[in-house]
Amino acid sequence: MAGVFTGFGVIGILIAVGYALGRTNLLGEGARPAFAKLLFWVAQPALLFTLIVQNDLASMFSGVLTAQVVSLVAAIIAYVAIVVPIWRPSPGETVIGAMSASYVNIGNLGIPIAVYALGDQSSIAPIMLFQMAVYTPLLMIALDLSTGAGEGAVAALRHVLHNPVLITSVVAILLSAFHVTLPSVIFDPISMIAGLSVPLMLFNFGMSLAARPPFAGDSPAGRITVAVIVKGVLQPAVAWVVADRLLGMSGHLLLVAVVMAALPTAQNTLTYATNYNVGKVLARDTAFTSTLLAVPIIAVIVWLLY
Repeated sequence: MAGVFTGFGVIGILIAVGYALGRTNLLGEGARPAFAKLLFWVAQPALLFTLIVQNDLASMFSGVLTAQVVSLVAAIIAYVAIVVPIWRPSPGETVIGAMSASYVNIGNLGIPIAVYALGDQSSIAPIMLFQMAVYTPLLMIALDLSTGAGEGAVAALRHVLHNPVLITSVVAILLSAFHVTLPSVIFDPISMIAGLSVPLMLFNFGMSLAARPPFAGDSPAGRITVAVIVKGVLQPAVAWVVADRLLGMSGHLLLVAVVMAALPTAQNTLTYATNYNVGKVLARDTAFTSTLLAVPIIAVIVWLLY
């Protein structure tokens, strides 16, 4: 149980540093967009690359991953089915909302939780690999198509082919599939750049909180509420049912499957919302609220399943 609070403490300190940077304006007005671009174009592709080339692709196909994928799809369907008929958001806002309701914080919060609460960092690799190598490129395609500014599907798809996340995914998967080992002089700099991803992401999140308090006047509170409930309650519940009843998992594996699904909305959502200039408030406030609620939710799950 202490591992849960340690993991959240690590994340909280980095967010607090970013908040302090934003409040003091130490880095200037252009820091947040610069951080977002650095994350999107450099740090996150490097993180994805190192993750894929260091793991066996066959590890993606596991019971834990199956529970995550099913619960993720259920979260997307539930969010869209509730939100679209009531609020009728734009396609881009709908994509960001669905992402906020389903995209788990496996990269930065999942790592300390896996280390301190689950005792096994390798348990996050298949889920992170799926999210970054499969789910993220699909989200990028959806965002490109939904925010194409009238360019049409062909032009939007052409733009997707220049997406750094998709390019990195393809290159890394090919290297992994053919068992190509990169020399240290190439891999080590990429790994160092990948190390920037988590702190930059959390700094940027903290700076966004300083720039605009959560739930300001124009915050879409209704859609945020739906996303938070779907993310924090429905998604882990579906993962629990799938892992326990359908896949017959128990013990540590069941705990991993449910805790990973209960992780809050990833700060990646704010990075993508910023880069596509759509749903920024929705992404940020959902990530903020779901992170606060994830502390008691994950604590209860660990207490029930340990």
